[in-house]
Amino acid sequence: MLTSKILIVEDDPAYRLLLKRMLENEGFSDISEAETGEQALHSVLNDSPDLVLMDIEIPCGNGIETTRKIMAVRPNSKIVIITGFGTPARAMESINAGACNFLLKPFEIQHIRPVIRQALRTDARS
Repeated sequence: MLTSKILIVEDDPAYRLLLKRMLENEGFSDISEAETGEQALHSVLNDSPDLVLMDIEIPCGNGIETTRKIMAVRPNSKIVIITGFGTPARAMESINAGACNFLLKPFEIQHIRPVIRQALRTDARS
C-alpha cells in the first residue's frame, strides 16, 4: 500500500467512488472525500493531504476558487484540477490559481496515473 494521503473533491458520488476505486487499485489506501469547496478547505487544514484531486464544478465555491483558498493557507499543496468542462482558458486559470495540473473527464487510469505520480514525486522533493 502507498502511504500518500489523497483528497478527492467531487460532488458527484458515483464519480467520486470511481476515482476512489481507481486510486485503491493503484495501491493508495489513505483516501478522503469532500463534496464542496468548504469541506475541501476544512479537510486540507485538518488532514494535510499530499494530493488533492479537485473538480471545478462543486458546491460552495468552484474548484478554482477553492484552489486559491487552499494555496493561501497551504502554499505547498499539490492540486490537480479535474473537469468535464475544460477549455484552454480554464486550464490556464487553474494553473494560475496554483494547481499543478489539469485533466479532462472522463479519463482512464493510464491518463491520471502519471499525473498523480509526478505530483507526489514533486511533493517528496519539497
